[in-house]
Amino acid sequence: MNRPTTHVGLLAALLLTACSGAPSAPTGPTTGGGTDQALRAKLVACPTVSNSSDPTASTCLAGTYTGRTPAGAACTLSVRTDGSYDYVSPTLTSTYTPTPATIRLFSHQASGGDNVVLWNLSDPASADPASSLDLSVAFGPNYDTLARKLELKAERVQGGGRTSSTCIVDI
Repeated sequence: MNRPTTHVGLLAALLLTACSGAPSAPTGPTTGGGTDQALRAKLVACPTVSNSSDPTASTCLAGTYTGRTPAGAACTLSVRTDGSYDYVSPTLTSTYTPTPATIRLFSHQASGGDNVVLWNLSDPASADPASSLDLSVAFGPNYDTLARKLELKAERVQGGGRTSSTCIVDI
């Protein structure tokens, strides 16, 4: 399962590639799949914090994200303000509610119109079943248009078996 330290390295790598004084990201209505200015605006509005474990930091992510798996199948993630979620794809369907033992990590870095948002919820490795969810996105003038995707990775480990799924949402 992914751990918060993985995201610290990813965040550092993404931030190192995003250094410019370009204009702010665009805004607009709605959330969800497709090339969506509203989704970008929603992400831009998230609090600018680094590696926060505060559950309220990620409330800005509440909503439904619709995308496609790498194989082209439909997938969705519905996030509630308390961090609970429903994830549905052909390989994994999961409903999750964080517990006091849940490991949380939320980061939003913004600079020169570039934005990097990372969110991780993970059960401790000792949990059985154990779930994890990673959300990552980087967008702005210094990111290639083709790379502007919100990536969701969900995983469940139970009884020694591991099931995972990736969902890509166009932004």
